[in-house]
Amino acid sequence: MRVWFRSRNGPIRLLWLYATALGAATGLSPAGELSGPSDLASRVACALVLALWVMRDAQQRRIQLCHDYDSFVFFLWPAVVPTYLFRTRGWRAFVTLGCFAGILSFAVLVNLMIFGIRELGVP
Repeated sequence: MRVWFRSRNGPIRLLWLYATALGAATGLSPAGELSGPSDLASRVACALVLALWVMRDAQQRRIQLCHDYDSFVFFLWPAVVPTYLFRTRGWRAFVTLGCFAGILSFAVLVNLMIFGIRELGVP
């Protein structure tokens, strides 16, 4: 593994990369939405990045998680990630969830930028 991948900010960098790739793929697709295989790949990538982030965060906080917790996060991330955040951070979990929402809203900005360049002919 590369050093940046194992570093503290590695999973966050992957989340930024995911958001950029999602926005670009959606903006470049003819229908403005992802096709079946691309949508599946996007969902798998999101689940993998979030599972990696949770495991890295637990490791940094020295929290012992149950065996195969990363599998729980992968398959049930809409429920497990907020539960983990509120368990480890309390009400400050809203800050982390807001950061995640901000990073994923970057995908919308990339999508709009590509749409503007492609459809509106913005130089």
